[in-house]
Amino acid sequence: MSSRLRDMALRDQRKALFGDFPPSPRKASPCPEGEVIYGCLNRSVVRHGNIVTKYTKHPDGMGVNDQPNEVLALQFVKDHTTLPVPKVISSDWDRITMEYVQGQTLKEAWPSLEYRQRSEILVQLKDYLAQIRSLKGLYLGRLDGQGVVVPSIMTRSGSPFPTMTEFHDWLVRPPKRIREQSVYWHQITTQLGVEYPIVFPHGDISPRNIIVRDGHIVARLDWEWAGWYPEYWDYVFAMRGLDNVDWETLGSHIPSPFTSRHDLDSRVTILIKHWLRHFEQLIYQILLNTVVPLLSLESMRNNGLETFEGKVLTVPAAVIFSTLPHLYSPGVNMG
Repeated sequence: MSSRLRDMALRDQRKALFGDFPPSPRKASPCPEGEVIYGCLNRSVVRHGNIVTKYTKHPDGMGVNDQPNEVLALQFVKDHTTLPVPKVISSDWDRITMEYVQGQTLKEAWPSLEYRQRSEILVQLKDYLAQIRSLKGLYLGRLDGQGVVVPSIMTRSGSPFPTMTEFHDWLVRPPKRIREQSVYWHQITTQLGVEYPIVFPHGDISPRNIIVRDGHIVARLDWEWAGWYPEYWDYVFAMRGLDNVDWETLGSHIPSPFTSRHDLDSRVTILIKHWLRHFEQLIYQILLNTVVPLLSLESMRNNGLETFEGKVLTVPAAVIFSTLPHLYSPGVNMG
């Protein structure tokens, strides 16, 4: 991606997360030495001996405060449940150092697990989910005070909400440039229930965030999205199809980790899934009509766009995700 698009994406991402008054950007300290066991965009996980450091080069660090939300969540879970989570050794605004947990991710291990092992792991996971869902909150938002964060195609946040009604009104609010659909969104909003309990979901219950060893769960990782949310939250974001473990159909073969089928009985879940699908299609078309014509053939190839005779054939998901935020900026024609 060009530096111009990168700067625009960063600017609008900061506004989506922090509003009109984002914190002043800070310069991260040097990345610790060691074996890089994970890396994506500005984030890395570096192992040095029996500890790991989760590190970001992003000028906003891991949130608005010096103590990341993930650190607060890990301590909260350790104090109130029996879930196995890494022990935090130290933290700062741009990093968390914690103990290293030996094992494989459930995503890596799943294909080689026997039926009995799969069943035992899901029974264990179901118990852990029940424990964190039993924790009840009084507001909707993260522990660090940042408010609700929706980790979807376009990450966005809203101030902590005292009621489910206010949260749902914010959740379904359409971007300014597609207000012609406001009648449709209003119809959905008026049907959303307010009876959902506020619980403490993980926020990214994915097989890549679960460490297993000898057929048992030994750690739950990546609590950065955790906070007080509706009870359907973990189920919705486990259904996004990002991993090779199909949570949704497991119940027909072995115990499902979810007690309720929120995809069937929750209109909110259907709404969020529709929101994600709608924007995937919408942004793909906008990208082709607005960003791609501004790029040279060389720039297209450098950004990972496949071309033939000067025409774009495919746009990688990573390009869509990283380019998306600036498409809602003033001056972009939504067609």
